[in-house]
Amino acid sequence: MNPKEFSEAISQKDVYLVDVRPASAYDEGHIKGAHNLDVEDPDFDKKAEATLPKEDTIAVYCKTGMHSALAKQRLDALGYKVINLDNGLNSWIEAGLPTT
Repeated sequence: MNPKEFSEAISQKDVYLVDVRPASAYDEGHIKGAHNLDVEDPDFDKKAEATLPKEDTIAVYCKTGMHSALAKQRLDALGYKVINLDNGLNSWIEAGLPTT
């Protein structure tokens, strides 16, 4: 999804926003309301199943879109409905959307 579509999607109450970058990158700035779950963590799948609500749409993003595409594939395989921010946080910022 492009930044505008993604922004509209994450404003819905049944969408759970996840930043899939390492905690250090998340701490430097992220989309308000995002939860952090590092896709490179060896326990990513296990942690996802323990924390992410199956009934919600999971909205994922990273810096460039590459890691969030991987996260989307992995979460799809676990049975989640997942949306991804095209070109990641970079495109979000370029679109003038806020981070915290």
